[in-house]
Amino acid sequence: MQAQIIEMPDKQLPATKRTTIVLPAKVYELLEQRADMEGRATANLAAFVVEQYIRECYPEEFPNPYKRSTEA
Repeated sequence: MQAQIIEMPDKQLPATKRTTIVLPAKVYELLEQRADMEGRATANLAAFVVEQYIRECYPEEFPNPYKRSTEA
C-alpha cells in the first residue's frame, strides 16, 4: 500500500493522504448502499468510518474542542 503525499510549501504534514483498501464484496456492497442512503460518495463514507475509528483509538491525539474544562 502506497500513500500519495500532497506537497505543502511550509513542510508541514499534508492535510490529506490517499490510500487504497480492499474489502470483501458484501462489505463494499453495504458500504455503497449506506453511502447512497446518506447522499455521499462511497469513498467519503469509508474515509469517515476509518477516521472515526482512529479518533476513538487515539483520543489523546484528537482532543474534543467542545469539551468543557473542569477548571473553575
